[in-house]
Amino acid sequence: MMPLRWDGTCPARRAGHQHVCQQLDFIGIDSPGAMQQRWTVPASTLIRLPESLALDRAALVEPTAVAVRDVGRAQVTEGEKVVVVGGGPVGVLIALVAQAAGAEVRVVELSAHRRLPAEELGLTTWDPAADDIGALVGAWTGDTGADVAFEVSGPAGGVETAVEVLGVRGRLCRVAIRPRPREVNPPSPPTG
Repeated sequence: MMPLRWDGTCPARRAGHQHVCQQLDFIGIDSPGAMQQRWTVPASTLIRLPESLALDRAALVEPTAVAVRDVGRAQVTEGEKVVVVGGGPVGVLIALVAQAAGAEVRVVELSAHRRLPAEELGLTTWDPAADDIGALVGAWTGDTGADVAFEVSGPAGGVETAVEVLGVRGRLCRVAIRPRPREVNPPSPPTG
């Protein structure tokens, strides 16, 4: 998604990192719009799709790009244990991309409706309302914790879960969009 406006003063954007510009104003997220049949947007925000690309496939381009970018940003490698907190479309895509990179993946999702498609795609899911996620991660990792956790759910509880499942030197990748920053309570370093 391209920002609506930019005045050229953001250091990140001047360095070629428009995706982390401090002045991002996403249409439909930071500005009114979206969730309607017709929508007028600036032509500069549009990208022409090839005629051969079906719209149901085209709809997956942006969320798949998010998944690929974030799995790369987290430097997921073969054999790592990855927990994805949030089993919506982006969370499932992140899980599939991490799995394709060779990681072992678990998806933590409260909604049975969202767990079902993840399971149908061959992903292992856990229900935080019914399962002790810490105990499951401990059993799965030999009590060492996950190598990587993706927080894709948004609520504070999702951030807490993602932090809590990490092992020593584990990597947290926060993906969910939220209106205010979430507090992160990092685990204490081991003693002794």
